[in-house]
Amino acid sequence: MTRLALGFASLLGVLAVPAAPVTAQMMGGGPMGPGGGQAVRGTVTSATADSIAIKGDDGASYKVVVTVNTRIMQQREPVKAADIKPGEYIVAMGQADETTKEVHAVMVAVMSAEQAEQMKARAAELQASLGKTWIMGKITAMDETKLTIERPDKVSQVIEVDENTSMHRGGRGAMMGMGPGGGMGGGMGMRRNQDGQNQQGPPPSEGEAITLADIKVGDNIRAEGALKGNTFVPKTLNVLPQRGQRGPRPEQNQPPQQQ
Repeated sequence: MTRLALGFASLLGVLAVPAAPVTAQMMGGGPMGPGGGQAVRGTVTSATADSIAIKGDDGASYKVVVTVNTRIMQQREPVKAADIKPGEYIVAMGQADETTKEVHAVMVAVMSAEQAEQMKARAAELQASLGKTWIMGKITAMDETKLTIERPDKVSQVIEVDENTSMHRGGRGAMMGMGPGGGMGGGMGMRRNQDGQNQQGPPPSEGEAITLADIKVGDNIRAEGALKGNTFVPKTLNVLPQRGQRGPRPEQNQPPQQQ
C-alpha cells in the first residue's frame, strides 16, 4: 500500500473514534491522528477552491481550509475542493483553531451518504464501549498502579494496571490511530483474539516493551481491557508517540549488532 493510501486509511480509522458529541466534533489535544492533528466532520454547506464550509452533526459550523498540499479524496480518487457539492459529507484532518472553528486540512475524505451513516453508527457503538472495553486519552494523574485518564469526550476516568497488563510504547497500533477504527480504516475494524473473541482496533504489535516506571503524567495512551467491578483494568496498554515523534516500527527487522 502506498504512503498516501496508508495515511488515508489511518485518517478514516481515526475519525471513527468518537468525540463529544459522538460525531462532527473537533478532537483536540495530543496526537489524535497522523502528525498529531485534529479532526472535524460534517455536511458540506458550500465549497470553493480554497475552503469548505460544513455543518457538524453537533450543529456548529466549521471551515476547512485547503491548499495545494491538501489531499482530497472521493471514492479513492483525488478531487478538487471546488468539485465538492453541498449536501455531501466530509471528514478532515489537520491543525485546528477551536476558537475560530477552522481546520487547516492535510487530508479530506468525501464520503457517500451510506459511508457517513456507517461511520456515525460505528462511532455511537464505540462511544458506548469507551471506558468499558477500551480507553484512550491523556494521563493527568498517577497514584501507584492507578492512572487518571482524560478521555476524548473530556471525561476523567481512573484505570488500574495489574501484573497481567502488557505495556508498550509505540508500535503499529499506536501509529495507525488512537483507538479502534471503523470498518473503513484498513484493517482497523473488528478482529478476533486467540480465544476466538471479537476485539476492536488495529492488529496488535509489540512496539517497545516498557514498565509502569516508564509511564508519566502527560503521556497519551490507548488500552484495551475490561471492567473489574467499577474499575477498568487494561490487558494491553500502549503509550502513544508525542507530537512529531515516531514510535518503534516492529515490522522492520533490525540487523543484529556486531559483537
